[in-house]
Amino acid sequence: NDVKFPIDKANVDFIAYYPQGTVTAAFGYSLNVTDQSNQAAIDVMYSNNEVGRNSAHPEITLRFAHKLTKLVFNIAPSVAGTDLSGLNVKLVNFNPRGTMLLADGSVSYTNTKGDIRLKVSEDGKTAEAIVIPTTDLAGKKLVIEHGTIGYDYALSSVAHITEFQSGYRYP
Repeated sequence: NDVKFPIDKANVDFIAYYPQGTVTAAFGYSLNVTDQSNQAAIDVMYSNNEVGRNSAHPEITLRFAHKLTKLVFNIAPSVAGTDLSGLNVKLVNFNPRGTMLLADGSVSYTNTKGDIRLKVSEDGKTAEAIVIPTTDLAGKKLVIEHGTIGYDYALSSVAHITEFQSGYRYP
């Protein structure tokens, strides 16, 4: 599609985001990562690299960056040969809702905490989530349940991960 510039050759800046979503009057993009079943629908990307463009400099190449955090857990049974299908995995005490400001791409979360059920592979060996970045892992847990067996892991006890940063993938 062609981009139309102002007739007076005024400079314009381009800001873009994906996926399409609800934007407030203050240009806040609503975030909700509660439902992990379709991760492409919540994997927010943002671009603001094209500034000061006009009809004399119309070339536009948007460079998008992921704004949320991807968590990937590889799960292995403690007893070899155990079937992990039907495994349930959730994150406890997380902030599943927030806002991304379109003016600068900054992301913040609401104070409402809750659980986030991860997307688990059919064989139960991989669980994934897209979460809102946070600098505070205190009180946040990974809970794995398989039938009557459960496992809780305090995420603040991971020595080399002290926060979940925007745009990072934690395997």
